[in-house]
Amino acid sequence: MSGITDILEDRERLLAEIQELKRVNKVKQEMYEEQRAAHEKYKKMFARLARYEKECPPNWDDKCCHKCEECFEKYFMENECQ
Repeated sequence: MSGITDILEDRERLLAEIQELKRVNKVKQEMYEEQRAAHEKYKKMFARLARYEKECPPNWDDKCCHKCEECFEKYFMENECQ
């Protein structure tokens, strides 16, 4: 009988491990998707930055005189890529 009990305990332990691995994989997938989205967002931002290399972005506040990456980043964060 001890053998059957051990097998049942191993089965329960393995099922619990499988559930935990599925949960971890789901979390990893979500993190990957978030990183991918952030990568795409910044890829677009730097593509725009390259276009407006030495000037402030279009439609930026007239008072702006930064003409720099900091200004562009503020613009980008306020006006997310469409």
